[in-house]
Amino acid sequence: MKGVRRLSLVLFLVGLVFSVQAFSQESDEAVAVSSDDPFDGLFDGAEDIDGSETRDADATKSADIPVATATKKTLNDIISFNGSVSSSLGILSYISDIVEKTDDSDESLSFSDVFSPFSTFESTFGFTARPSDIFTFRGTLKAKFPDTNAGTNSIKIATDISLALSQLYFDYVLARHVYITIGRTNSNWNVSNIFDTNILNDGKRKNGDISYSVFDTGNRSDSQLFDAIVLVPIWHGQVQAVGMYGNYGTAGNNIKTENLSYAGSLEFNFREFSFSLFARKWADNDSRNMSPALGASFSGDIKGWHFFAWGKFHFTPHLNDFDGFKYIKAVGGIRKYWDMQKIGLMMEYQYVYNRDYQTNEDLIHMNTVALELIWRHVGGTHFSPAVLWAQQINQPYAAGELIPSLSWDGLRYATIRFVTPFFYGNKTTTYQNLTIISTETSPKFLIGIILSLKVNF
Repeated sequence: MKGVRRLSLVLFLVGLVFSVQAFSQESDEAVAVSSDDPFDGLFDGAEDIDGSETRDADATKSADIPVATATKKTLNDIISFNGSVSSSLGILSYISDIVEKTDDSDESLSFSDVFSPFSTFESTFGFTARPSDIFTFRGTLKAKFPDTNAGTNSIKIATDISLALSQLYFDYVLARHVYITIGRTNSNWNVSNIFDTNILNDGKRKNGDISYSVFDTGNRSDSQLFDAIVLVPIWHGQVQAVGMYGNYGTAGNNIKTENLSYAGSLEFNFREFSFSLFARKWADNDSRNMSPALGASFSGDIKGWHFFAWGKFHFTPHLNDFDGFKYIKAVGGIRKYWDMQKIGLMMEYQYVYNRDYQTNEDLIHMNTVALELIWRHVGGTHFSPAVLWAQQINQPYAAGELIPSLSWDGLRYATIRFVTPFFYGNKTTTYQNLTIISTETSPKFLIGIILSLKVNF
């Protein structure tokens, strides 16, 4: 009897999926696309931004409580489709390596010594179904090249191409005041533009991954967890609780408590200011788990300038001295948009205390400063200069990067970008999916051209 019920349930779900796929229409919505290029989409829509802090659309709900209506909806009213296609082609030339090799008369230059071609591609296709004002069902399928998340619940269809169901979840409003979200959401609590402050996909670096990059890139993988989120608006703020489940290589049909992670936040808003407290506990079976974390953030707007301060600390339970803290991270920043001139400026500072580097006392405390500046459509033209600079100021491993660029977007859906990246100090970084290693005695200076295509539909 149980087998018949299970078979009926499977047939029902299959029928539901095929019924959704049988219809399509052009959507007004667009899916955000990530990129390795730090200037891709930088300050997009700056004319519409008032300097206030932006938040993830799935993490913060509208304060207006929807009310179910009896109006009959057509299929086109219920289901909409959206998607995007983004790709880049380019060539980078290692100027510093060329100089070294031309001085060596015994070794000839090859094409790979002079040029490093690269290509990226990302495509998303999603749907949104709204059968009522209190229930919404969403899903997003993502194809990506190169595959940066191989082996994390993605379907390998080629050597470096992944196809994954990045989102599949529903939103439900309970009793007109409690928002419930269940499924794979890829929720984001990030409050920073440059450094990573999203605690929901946080995790320690893998064993042996001790690079001196100015950015904490070990936390930037796409989340592949199953989430259950409850959000309750209260007064001038909200309470949010998140449960995250991952199989972590443990097969079986039963849900294991060792695979569960928890997070929660409490946020209050007062005029142009916002204050929040948050916490997270990692799953025991997560190979990148960290000790429990507590944190807080504060942000506000003063005369068009937006500023924020964010911090967290990881602790070992039952220890109340400083030795009990294994990891501390703090990020602060300020940014401003000048809409009339289409100029954007961001400055941020990051401090990290990490006992994982206790074999080298110089690396326990790491300080990094960063700046991004862009001027879009200078003088009403199609040219947009930009610069990204970041500097890790610890000795003896001081490292940094300076990436100036000039973009031209005079073609539909296309942007041509000239870049001259410069990487110095002891660091390992990834730029346009190329791994670049610089040292104190051998900095890396490149020059390149990138063609980027992006279409939302």
